Amino acid sequence: MTSSRKFALLALLLLSVSLGWLVVNYPVTEWLVSYAGWARANLVYSIPLFVLVYVTVTVLMAPGWILTVLGGYLYGWLLGTAVVSLASLAGAVAAFLAARTLVRDWVAERAQGFPRFAALDKAIKRHGFEVVFLTRVSVVFPYNLLNYLYGITRIDLGRYVLATWLGMIPVIAMYVFAGATADDILALARGETETGNTGIVLSVLAVVAVILLVVILTRTATRILEEDLAEGEGEDTSGESD
Repeated sequence: MTSSRKFALLALLLLSVSLGWLVVNYPVTEWLVSYAGWARANLVYSIPLFVLVYVTVTVLMAPGWILTVLGGYLYGWLLGTAVVSLASLAGAVAAFLAARTLVRDWVAERAQGFPRFAALDKAIKRHGFEVVFLTRVSVVFPYNLLNYLYGITRIDLGRYVLATWLGMIPVIAMYVFAGATADDILALARGETETGNTGIVLSVLAVVAVILLVVILTRTATRILEEDLAEGEGEDTSGESD
């Protein structure tokens, strides 16, 4: 295991322990409920704040799925999907532009250590929009790193923005939906509503259905993407044989 992976695992462990300690020793749930009440009552302030935090997290390449779920909890499914989609796209564009200007050399060095980047770059030359879209739906490449890697490819900003936005929506909608229904499921489980077991079952089934739909879409996108990348890698092999 490389030193970077060891560091990442250690950081994840420390973060998990810290979060667990906070939940046990501090009224985290009460704080979250209190903030959610403020956020929903003050959308004109809370949405820009949420977007700013999300963009910062994306640019720093930190995991954003927690914020995505939180967006669903705070704003519901429809508004939450719109807000998170906007924030995620803004972060992706900020990283893309940074890679084209400020940190291009650093990104190029990272790309050299990324085994399939050459095949990805060749696939973009043939099917730029399609490849960007598929990588957003698929899980073959890490999302936050892709934002920077695309900045040193030949994809133009317009196609990058549209393909990124469309490709991210299904996964974002899934996480936001989970966050939007979490409050209802917890309330049902605590017996605080009158819907009883039927309501719990319906809520859980709705979440499972959305997850299954996204999983099927992701697997399909991954298969198509692998075919495109294999074609690019085949070109590399034929070029070397010449």
